[in-house]
Amino acid sequence: MIIRLFQGSKNRKGLICLLLLCFQQFVPASEIILDRVPSNEILQSVSLEDDQYALVPYAFGFAILTPAGYFNAEGKFSAYTIPFPEELNEIELRTLTATTLQGITYLLYPGGGQLYSFYRGAVQRIDASFPHRNYHDGHLFSHDNSLYLLGGYGLWTTKKDLLRYDFSSNQWEKEPTLGALPENGVWGISAVQTEDALFIINSSYVATHDQKNRINKKIYRLDLNSKDWTQSFELDEQTASYLTNRRRYGVQIGYEWVVFPTDARQEYVAIDPIAGEIKTRKSQDFSASTRLPLFLDGQWISLRRKKLSSPKSELVIQNYPKTDYDTVIALETEADNRIKLTLWLVGVLGFIILLWRFTYGTKTFTLDNSTLRRRLNSISLNKGEVFFLQQLAKYGYAKNNELVHFFSEEGKTQDLFVKRKNNMLKELDAKFKAHFKKTIFTKTVDPTDQRHSIYTIAPRIIIHYKR
Repeated sequence: MIIRLFQGSKNRKGLICLLLLCFQQFVPASEIILDRVPSNEILQSVSLEDDQYALVPYAFGFAILTPAGYFNAEGKFSAYTIPFPEELNEIELRTLTATTLQGITYLLYPGGGQLYSFYRGAVQRIDASFPHRNYHDGHLFSHDNSLYLLGGYGLWTTKKDLLRYDFSSNQWEKEPTLGALPENGVWGISAVQTEDALFIINSSYVATHDQKNRINKKIYRLDLNSKDWTQSFELDEQTASYLTNRRRYGVQIGYEWVVFPTDARQEYVAIDPIAGEIKTRKSQDFSASTRLPLFLDGQWISLRRKKLSSPKSELVIQNYPKTDYDTVIALETEADNRIKLTLWLVGVLGFIILLWRFTYGTKTFTLDNSTLRRRLNSISLNKGEVFFLQQLAKYGYAKNNELVHFFSEEGKTQDLFVKRKNNMLKELDAKFKAHFKKTIFTKTVDPTDQRHSIYTIAPRIIIHYKR
């Protein structure tokens, strides 16, 4: 390994190079470059073959694991104190998931099951399980002296399980949960953990019917003591999609999920799941990570490729500026959504009722002397029309022979009486259609005497007759 330290003194540089030449045969063949530059730029960079390392929290700092050994936060390379587990040579080390508990770093095999500890320079397997391969990209975390694994994907299904590692049996066990758990499961999780809760800020799930990836817009809260799920806030579709696509630029800072600026969007975006806020701040900073980063002591630590065409990556450490955000937007709450949904349903129901009433509902008319009214519309009636409508109002029907008799006149023929009756009905029907867009009577056979006809009031029509 070649190490170059760029410092101000030529004598120091020469002395260090001389020492390195003396001990070169004891150093593994990797390349580290430590640069001394202003703190707001890249502080350190490590060049390694892609996929042959894992950036993990370690001993109050961080470490970069390789098959041959590990680099600590100062860039010092050390060999493992015991042989590196052979089965880890068969996977890409970057696929390991890491968390810490009581000063020990724990590494989870991709897909779950096999668990390793990284402590005092040794990586060793501690479980009595097997490679589950059923919880890929689940969220590994620790709480109250226990290790947990939430969600993940495997066997064409997104999981909503919460697994707890039992240190006595060295096995993973399902932990029962209650409440409004993510019904479609979660994977690819961005999470904020507090002393007693885990907030799922952003996650995805694979739809079982078409195996396409979908985004969970809801923010879920898991009470780590009662194991009870709740859901209070929901992200808009654009923000949820942005967080999903930029997950490798995000870290938990305090109790917020912060996404660092990229060339596509030059601003910090922070999601506060407790206050229910989205905060943004414009920035000239630029970060490009190809792995999930860490946040330690006010610094954002990530690994990124030196060039897109290069298999090598570099370690990047940048200070996080503690300044106020430019904008703060309140998240939608589940209660707000319920109110909006309720109002929407009430509006739709009201519209349907009005539409039904105007189209199919009962229509009420008022007959007052020689005027028929409905709401603001009214028509004037002659004596024959009044008599006919009075019959409909009283009985719901009018007999044909009684109408003909009403138009009878001494010395005139029966044909004239029938003609007068028909003209009255024709003119009245035309008035109704012109003013009320409705026909209110129909002609049918008298059920008591099949030889005669009657005129019945139309369905859903009521005539109130003021005597």
